[in-house]
Parts: sequence; C-alpha cells; structure tokens
Amino acid sequence: IGTDAALKCPTDAASCDETTCCTPDDTKCGLSNVNQPCDAATEYANPAANTPDALKSTKTNCCPKRAKCSEALCSSKKKGLKNKIGTDAALLCPTDPASCDENTCCEPDDNKCGVNGVKQNCQATATLTFKPGTEDTTKSSAACCMNVNSCLALKSSITCVTGGVYDPSQDTLVATDDNKNYVCCVPKATCDAIAPACAGTTTLKENRCSADVNKCTQAHCCKDDIRTCKNSGTTACKQVDHFKSSTKDATVWLGGGGSGDPTTDCCIARKKCADAPCTPKKKRFKK
Repeated sequence: IGTDAALKCPTDAASCDETTCCTPDDTKCGLSNVNQPCDAATEYANPAANTPDALKSTKTNCCPKRAKCSEALCSSKKKGLKNKIGTDAALLCPTDPASCDENTCCEPDDNKCGVNGVKQNCQATATLTFKPGTEDTTKSSAACCMNVNSCLALKSSITCVTGGVYDPSQDTLVATDDNKNYVCCVPKATCDAIAPACAGTTTLKENRCSADVNKCTQAHCCKDDIRTCKNSGTTACKQVDHFKSSTKDATVWLGGGGSGDPTTDCCIARKKCADAPCTPKKKRFKK
C-alpha cells in the first residue's frame, strides 16, 4: 500500500518483485503454518499448494483431521481387500485416507476375485484364465475369468498389422494365432474429426493418432500457427513500457484483421506494483 503501490514492475503482474511489492499477512496460515500450528496427535499440516494463503480463521484450512483406518482406500487397491473392523477401524493414519497403511487398515475380502483370482480359481477350467483388473470385483467365474484365447488374454502376443492398433472393445473376442493380429485390432483413426478442433495458436497437420478418434488430442493433430502471436518469432515491442504478453498468444497478427506487425498486436503495457498478485504468493503476503 502507500507509495510502493505505484512502483513499476519489469513486465506483467507476475514479474513484480515480492520483496518490493508484498508484505506478510498474519490472517493466513502462512508458510509451514507459521500462523496456525497443528495438533500432531489428531491433525496434519495441509500439503495443498495454496495452504499458506488460506485463512487461518478456519483451522481445517491449515490443519485437516487425520483420517481413520475406516476411511482407508482398501477396496480400490486392486488387491481384493476390505477395511478392517473393530478397534482397528479407529486407528489414525498419518494424514489423509490415501496415507493409511494397507497392513494396518486392510484385510483380504473373500467375496472378491483377489490378486490373480486367488478367491476364484479360473485355472480349474482349462479354457479359462484370470482377467486382469477384476481383483476388487465381486467374485464369480464370469466376473473373474476370461477365455484363454480371447483378445485380452492374447494381448501381449499381438502385433497389429501396419496402420492398426489394439481394440479394447474386442477384449472378449475369441481369436486364433492366425487371425489375432487382425480381428483384435482396428485401423487408427485420422485427425479429420478431432474434437475440439485445432484452435488458438495451432492448425491441423497430417497425422494419425489412435483407434478411437475420441482419444485423438490436439498434440496428435495440431501444429504451431505462425500467424499467431505465440509463434510470431519475435518478443520485441514497438511502444516503450510494453512487453509481449502470453495473454495475446492466440491473437492473429498476420491476416484475419491483424495489423501485420507482431511488435504492436502482441504487446501490452507493463503493470504497476498496485497490480502485483501478493495474496496468491503462498507466503501470507498482502500489498
């Protein structure tokens, strides 16, 4: 505040020097919760990146409660586990549910397929084998097992023909050694139907991505557009106290209504200390 607020920064607001433009804010958690210590017996320091800037008036902003074993993520570990009950359920974990120790909080669930189908013996039938990914599924032959000649069972030995890629929709299809490289695969999609379409600082390029066009991304199908400010090739600005700003990245300087001069179209005025983003510095600052 005061006279410092009018000081000029090198370029945009993010370039403002924190020692010049910012001051500590004692109403926030602060670095290492300096303004709101945690009770280690029942709480832990919030590791979220924005914690230093959170208001300390709500203590859980700075110090969340430690999770209990009853909250452990046992059933999603893909190991056929369930949460322990009884006194173990009340044991505290180091921080959040993800930090709970598996050996302390979890135990095998006899109603799930389990690791490698340990609770459902698929190999008891010569034509069946365990289906990966079903460890936490309620056990049954249909849920835990798959045909030994299905595309999914043969996947590691499949080499799709040129221009093809493995098709997950064919997982259950029964194949042979002779046709697996064909029937278990589909042609790669083109970028013609990419969604969202190339935009901003990119334009379409010739490419193929995956079997499913919905999985095509701009990284697969788009290339830099030199007509936009981001890819203009210059960082110079014609006017003093101006700089090339990323907020102008998608601006078309060449054609499309542009002036044809990126040193004008791609630049904005330098900011002042009054515009400095002190509060999101994660260091309990204010202007």
